[in-house]
Amino acid sequence: MRHASHWTFSNDAPIMLTIIDTEEQSRKPISDSDAMVEESLVAISRVEMTRTSRAAEKAQETASGKAQ
Repeated sequence: MRHASHWTFSNDAPIMLTIIDTEEQSRKPISDSDAMVEESLVAISRVEMTRTSRAAEKAQETASGKAQ
């Protein structure tokens, strides 16, 4: 039998879901997933995030006349 794709998937393949929100909001999907999966492992941790953007830097340089 030929498949439309060379990728094969299993019904018990691991899935990683990342949620970035408040702790209260992050815990809601955990209880919902209990009805969908037979077994799960949940890791919850606090993170510190920083955001950088070259586009913002270039816009600031252009506005100040420093762009080349």
